[in-house]
Amino acid sequence: MFEGLTLGSYVPGNSLIHNLDPRTKIFSSLILIMGTLVAASPVSFLTYSLTAILLLGLSGVAWGHFLKSLRFIYLIVLLSFLVQAFSVPGEIVLELGGLTVTREGLESGGLLSWRLVVVVILSTLVTYTTTSINLSAGLEKILRPLERIGMPVSQLAMMMGIAISFIPLMLQEFQTVIIAQQSRGAGFGSRNIFRQFKNLLPLLLPVVAGILRRADELSEAMEARCYRPGAHRTRMQVLRFYPRDWAALAASFALTVGVVLIEYGGLIKNILG
Repeated sequence: MFEGLTLGSYVPGNSLIHNLDPRTKIFSSLILIMGTLVAASPVSFLTYSLTAILLLGLSGVAWGHFLKSLRFIYLIVLLSFLVQAFSVPGEIVLELGGLTVTREGLESGGLLSWRLVVVVILSTLVTYTTTSINLSAGLEKILRPLERIGMPVSQLAMMMGIAISFIPLMLQEFQTVIIAQQSRGAGFGSRNIFRQFKNLLPLLLPVVAGILRRADELSEAMEARCYRPGAHRTRMQVLRFYPRDWAALAASFALTVGVVLIEYGGLIKNILG
């Protein structure tokens, strides 16, 4: 079931997106995600859809590689669509027993599903094109001002980086346990997605045990390398903004500001007026 899933894993490459500063990718993805959440017109939908497709093309990540990771959220997208279709009141287009499907519900469900897919594309592109070390370094730089109020920024950034890197390890652990169970005669070949998730419940305990074992090995490796929380450490690669980073940030900001003005320009004008 988890074979081929690459959610959260780094894909080596030398594309334009790979070479951007991790802070640029974090800020740009957040800006574009916020724009996606406020988009409400067909023009905005098309704009962000084309932007996500363009960024995926510039990253050099194969479409097949990305579509495999989308399998992880198919059920979430489907359930979100169905909940909206059956719960939003409006013009009835279909009746199923005591349930009704409305035109407004279908539109709302389609919009929500679209938002989820675009948000996943924008967020996973960051992890696909950034190593966990650089991502941790970028988060540490972004959160650096919080050290003035006593927040342990370096430890927090390291924890976030480790958490992200453990996502593919968790999926790998699931696949290892499934293969071990299949070799003992367990059946995981059902195409029914609900039955697949039901079959996964007995695997939670061995998977959690495997994750804890890997975490223990990681802590021992850090202790062997004399890691001490809060100690000043240097990095092989110093993060630095280049013109391409400023251009990417400016383009993301301009796109989102343009969408906000298109969607809510009249409202903003009335408030200011």
